[in-house]
Amino acid sequence: ENLSLKLVKISFSTKSESIHITKLILGENCGGDSRCVYGGFEFIRNISYYIIRYYSTTFLCICISCLSPWITILAYPGRTILCATVLLAVIRISSIGFEEVTSGSIVALYWWLWMAQLFIFFTLVEYALAISWYQFVREKRLALETRSISPDGYYFGKNGLYKKCGEFVEKILHLVFGPIDFAANPLHRNKVDYFARLLMPFALMIFVVAYLIFSLSLSPFSLFD
Repeated sequence: ENLSLKLVKISFSTKSESIHITKLILGENCGGDSRCVYGGFEFIRNISYYIIRYYSTTFLCICISCLSPWITILAYPGRTILCATVLLAVIRISSIGFEEVTSGSIVALYWWLWMAQLFIFFTLVEYALAISWYQFVREKRLALETRSISPDGYYFGKNGLYKKCGEFVEKILHLVFGPIDFAANPLHRNKVDYFARLLMPFALMIFVVAYLIFSLSLSPFSLFD
């Protein structure tokens, strides 16, 4: 019996622009006593698609959240709206990313999206700590003025780890910003906000570098192919 096969056209369509074909493989005569015809295709993920749609947008949202410590705690409506809006935007982008075709390379994208949400969530935590610091300084000052027996009850003890960490942070801030008396005006010279202005950009830089090193160490194209 004679078997003939004529290949007319192979088409590959997708609604997403994230994947495109790079190679078509056709052949015949697989070997042995039997004859066969085989075909296949190779496709990779579009790098620019993921950079523009996911990485650049979420990175911009993270950079916007880094502006939060530069806003005074008096502007609590604007500061809260800024953090909440950016967080909702990243969650929305993440929900779209989680619908991508699951593969080993997409797992790296999932990690990026989760860490972006976590980073922005910590900006809300930082704002809560900044308000707590202002209340702590204010109440301690009032306690000292009224000669309260124990003004130390407003924080985690006296001469302990809390105080040592505070002194260490204050030395770093004085080294960068100069000899600022953070206790004199905690409303506008908030120690937590000043420290976050240094910590958040540094943490973002460390996170991006660590993410690239970890992801690219798995495969030269582990992020996208």
